[in-house]
Amino acid sequence: MFAPVCRFYDPMVSRLAGIAAMDIFETIERKLEKYPGARVARGTNSITVEAADANAFEVSLWQGGGEYVVHFEGWHEHFAEPEAALECFAFGLSDGCRLKVQSRCSIDHEWTVEYMENGDWREDSTTGLLLFPFWCRWKVRYLRNRLIENGPAGASFRWPDRRGTYI
Repeated sequence: MFAPVCRFYDPMVSRLAGIAAMDIFETIERKLEKYPGARVARGTNSITVEAADANAFEVSLWQGGGEYVVHFEGWHEHFAEPEAALECFAFGLSDGCRLKVQSRCSIDHEWTVEYMENGDWREDSTTGLLLFPFWCRWKVRYLRNRLIENGPAGASFRWPDRRGTYI
């Protein structure tokens, strides 16, 4: 079962089908070549797109132990299929995704992924810490990437081609 945040993934219609585990990072690097402003860090089993500014968030993908893990700062989701992980990774880079971050005593402790639906932001899934300074006043901030603009809402998310058409 895929996380609802990446509910746009449908293995029956994905044009990304056939991505081998070993070349998922090359696929991402190739697609990111269209975005010269993206700061990318590549590891042996990971790739990270750094936050563009203080109002954005880091997106990374890790592979190991037969699974893929996509991270949006402190939020994360596990995937068995590389296609689903790739679509979730791309979703995190789009303006159709927003990360709600809660903190106390300036310590981030809860991350909620939100998506746009019918003009409204909807909460999806949350990752949080069990231990945090609960006695402090809480603060909420919203982070949003805009590397991939105009991500389709309610439709299958795809990387846009050079004309802006989603493939």
